[in-house]
Amino acid sequence: MKKLLILLFTAVVVFSAFPLGSSKISLQVLPEAAFPLGNSADNYEMGGGANLAAEFILPNQSNIFIKGNIGYFLIPTIAETNLSIASFGLGAGYILRPAELINIRFSAGGGYYSGMYEGENGSDLFYTADSLFSFIFNPSFSLALGGGYRDYLATSSGGSLFRGFGVNIGSFMRLGGGGSNAGLEMEQIQILPVFPVFYKYYDDNPLGNLSIKNSESTVLKNIEVSLFVEKYMDSPKVFASLRELKPGEEKIIPVYGLFNDQLLEITEATKLPAQISCTYNFYGKSEKKDISETIRIYDRNAMTWDDDRRAASFVTSKDPEIMKFAKYIAGTIRGQGTKLINNNFRMAMGIFQGLKLYNINYVIDPQTPYELFSKDKLSIDYLQFPVQTMNYKAGDCDDLSIMYSALLESVGIETAFITIPGHIYMAFSLDMTMEEAEKIFGDIRNLIFEGGKTWVPVEITMVQSGFTKAWDQGAKQWRENFKIGEANLFPVHESWGTFEPVGSPKTASSIRIPEDRIILSSYLSELDKVLLRELQPRIAKLQREIKERKNNPSRINKLGVLYARFGYYDKAETEFKKIISKTDFLPALVNMGNISYLKENYNEALNYYSRANKKEPENLSSLLGIARVSYELEKYDAVQNAYTRVENINPSLANDYSYLVSKSDAMGRASARDYKEKTLWDEE
Repeated sequence: MKKLLILLFTAVVVFSAFPLGSSKISLQVLPEAAFPLGNSADNYEMGGGANLAAEFILPNQSNIFIKGNIGYFLIPTIAETNLSIASFGLGAGYILRPAELINIRFSAGGGYYSGMYEGENGSDLFYTADSLFSFIFNPSFSLALGGGYRDYLATSSGGSLFRGFGVNIGSFMRLGGGGSNAGLEMEQIQILPVFPVFYKYYDDNPLGNLSIKNSESTVLKNIEVSLFVEKYMDSPKVFASLRELKPGEEKIIPVYGLFNDQLLEITEATKLPAQISCTYNFYGKSEKKDISETIRIYDRNAMTWDDDRRAASFVTSKDPEIMKFAKYIAGTIRGQGTKLINNNFRMAMGIFQGLKLYNINYVIDPQTPYELFSKDKLSIDYLQFPVQTMNYKAGDCDDLSIMYSALLESVGIETAFITIPGHIYMAFSLDMTMEEAEKIFGDIRNLIFEGGKTWVPVEITMVQSGFTKAWDQGAKQWRENFKIGEANLFPVHESWGTFEPVGSPKTASSIRIPEDRIILSSYLSELDKVLLRELQPRIAKLQREIKERKNNPSRINKLGVLYARFGYYDKAETEFKKIISKTDFLPALVNMGNISYLKENYNEALNYYSRANKKEPENLSSLLGIARVSYELEKYDAVQNAYTRVENINPSLANDYSYLVSKSDAMGRASARDYKEKTLWDEE
């Protein structure tokens, strides 16, 4: 009985598993008590022994295993002598996992044995069938209870030398902390080079991928994989969370990284260590596996042209130096020149002329010319940040386009990049519809209508030639390449959705803004060129029509409106008065009221509007004119009366001028100034 207890409670030692390819081997020492059955019980008593087994779990078949074993048993006989049996064999089995912490193994096998009894040897075949129940406390320790059938054949006699079953109870111990790290594999790691300017981009877009595999014989749960690069990340970025990974299961996981802006301090390409960590639950215990990889970091000005939208990350519109330059010029030209061409156009022209005065120049980069590097989408190009271009006073087509876009974006003007074969330049939005643009610009072929917006293309490399020529060239390039399907427009705001702008690198600035008077003079001179170009063909056409139709009031009125739209109020007034001196032509009366209103001759304006309204009481232009001029004269009853009539006829139009009945006088006064530019001209 004492021998039986010793045998039953002897530990079953399982040596640490180690990986073999995509499978696993474990070594098992199984002390066992042997009980004779059938005829063997007449000759033998309870014995004992041990099996040394090697278990091999099949690749991608975590429930199926094969095993090889050698064993030795010493079995007493009723004659008080012993039978000794040494054996070796092979078998196969299946692992059942009814619960996370419970395993049940079933196996069968056979082999060859050699027996010795009273000095005589013999050998033959044997077969076995076993089962083993184990309860897992943690990856390193579990209790087990098992048993199995043994039959050592004696084929010469047609019977068995010994037939019986074995029982073992004990523990499974895995040395080396359970060896769980060996069961989780992270391999096929591919991390692409990192571009500092896109450090925000990698938070939502993969910079590589890796394969994670569970080569354990049980489910791994609550798996989290993270990436950390010291100094350039504030904390590890968890880029994958898996509820579980089944035995043998493998997943390809994209790798993400949340870098900080210290990447922008890297001025030369370098290599850095990156730690990839995986935490998970293994048999209820938290485990962790770390691996180290080398990650390549390019310099802060590096970029590839595999996606033209990437350039948007360099458009640093909130850089203090960029904002200072653009806002100063915008303030200098504000309110100067005609109000017809909208504010975006005027500011963009003024900033362009400011760059010309600042002496910015187009210089092809001999090391990384856009023409060549844009063809090879994976070549590493060097792009300057706007403040760098302004400090250097030079750049190639991509540098100048980025700089001009940043300046315009800093004053609220939307921009876009235009790419054609071997070249990049830019465009800015007029913030007006196509219909509105057609009323102002004589040749709309010089504009781009994309995404419901009107864009002005500007060849920024011609900065020293002036805005008008740069506009002409930009429009020409767009038309020629759009016709053959080789022109693309990428709005910067849309591109920022993927490639966010970053902060400018810290650099000493030497930007000195040109003097106010020089800026204003250059701006007004260039504005006159645009006005003349837009006006002259249209004036000539209308003058021919007036002559052909023998001073038709409608044609004369159209000429007056044309002058008025472009801010030539005196010329417009001359044309309107030609008509009014002969007849009370309603459109001319309304338009004269507008001229007087814009010149702040409010009583005179009220007189013209009233004459027009008398001829046609429901005329919206005259009613709105009466409301606006009465507002300036502080005749609020008249304002309310005229506004109500407008509201009854056209609620949408009335809503546009709701400042007239605003309860806030301060808000109303501000709106009145803003809406002067939106005068309704009657072109009948």
